Amino acid sequence: MFIQARRVAHVRRWSTGGTDAHGNPIEGWSDPEPVRVYGWEVPRTAEPLRAGHDRVVVDLSMFVPPGFEVSAHDRVDIKGRTYEVVGEFEDASNGPFGFDPGGTVQLRRVEG
Repeated sequence: MFIQARRVAHVRRWSTGGTDAHGNPIEGWSDPEPVRVYGWEVPRTAEPLRAGHDRVVVDLSMFVPPGFEVSAHDRVDIKGRTYEVVGEFEDASNGPFGFDPGGTVQLRRVEG
C-alpha cells in the first residue's frame, strides 16, 4: 500500500547559537523548509487533547510520512498560521503487519 503525502507544510527548525550580554542562549529558527505531509486536523475529542510532560493543549494534529523528522520547539507554518511542535513524535510504524504509515506530530498555535 502506498499513500502519497500531498500537502505541504513549512518547518522552521529551532536552534540556539551563541549567548546574549547576560550569558543566556540566543534562540532562533531556520528559514522555512517545505515538507510533504499527509494532512492535519483539529483534534476531535470531548476533552482537549494534551501532549508532552507539561500537558500542553494541542491545537492541531499533523499526519506525516515515514522518515519525517521534527523536534520540540520547531515551528510549522500551515495555511498562514504558525504552530510549535509539542510533545514527542508519535510513531505509528510498530503495527503487526509490517506497514509503516508514518506518525503524528502534535502542534500548538503560536500567537504573535
